[in-house]
Amino acid sequence: MNTNKVKKDILENMAHEFRTPLNAVLGLAELLMHEPLTERQMEYVNDIYASGQALLFIINDLDDENTQSELKKAKKQKLDASLAKVLVIDDNEFNLKVAKGFLKLSQIDADIAFSAKEGIELIKANDYNLVFMDYMMPEMDGIEAISLIRKLGSKFAGLKIIATTAKFGSSAKEMFLSNGFDDFMPKPLNITEIERVLKTWLPADKIIFEETTSKIETDNEINNDNNDTAFINALSEIKEIDTLLGLSRVEDDIFIYKATVEIFYNNLMSECIKMSELLAGHNIDLFGTNVHAMKSMLSTIGAMELSELALLLELAAKKGEADYCYDNYPPLHQNLLSLHQRLAGIFPN
Repeated sequence: MNTNKVKKDILENMAHEFRTPLNAVLGLAELLMHEPLTERQMEYVNDIYASGQALLFIINDLDDENTQSELKKAKKQKLDASLAKVLVIDDNEFNLKVAKGFLKLSQIDADIAFSAKEGIELIKANDYNLVFMDYMMPEMDGIEAISLIRKLGSKFAGLKIIATTAKFGSSAKEMFLSNGFDDFMPKPLNITEIERVLKTWLPADKIIFEETTSKIETDNEINNDNNDTAFINALSEIKEIDTLLGLSRVEDDIFIYKATVEIFYNNLMSECIKMSELLAGHNIDLFGTNVHAMKSMLSTIGAMELSELALLLELAAKKGEADYCYDNYPPLHQNLLSLHQRLAGIFPN
């Protein structure tokens, strides 16, 4: 009996069996959030939704384990899409840098836009093969933006546009496809999903598959391995970060994970200041947008408990529950400052 095949089949079955009822739980919880609930009832619903999202991340990782094992077998073929012209639209610098870094692995030097309006202007001026667009942005969200792009007609009506979003489930997919998107990619971003999208939507003449060759390990590579091990060991001492989960987001590539965590560290203080100023200015809507971005950033590096706290604040902000935000943001803020201080020991420069 092939033990690995049995294990793979069991994991696939578990992921499938869990995903269907969990999507229903999340969907019903989200519907309840639109009902006139008492404050206590809303807290219960928020807890159900946050716990469901956490479980969904675990289930996605079960799927990823199978996908990645197959992908690693296929890694003898390297994806080269250097001929493709790609645009990434997101209002969060961290998300842009992560997406651009992941695309660089396929030899794509992507253009970036910090807002939907800026993205639309770039789309008008360039012939893009593919656009990744964040769904939740201030001033103009992804739904509004894609409506304007499709109305431009001509080549813009057929431009392949992928929504990047923290929304999951069949209802989310239906919503994006019915509003003009060609596909959607869940956040936090991961290499497996990006490669799937590139293979699915880029023209065939923009992709080259190259055979990789093994190479003799040099002294520099040995030193890099030692540095990578030291980095993972140091990061593992920070209890808020699940390094195994974070590594799984980038197919266990320590170099990419280290770069991702460093980007997070470099942007953390400015993001905290921004959220604090928005809350102090009673701008709950924009605070919700920024805490949404923080939730994604934390999830990407594997800091799930803090990500779930950010999720609850995001949901409260969407509901206009200002008092909840005023009461519960300060503890998250302090945790983020503490996390930044500990990361400073890993990235002293």
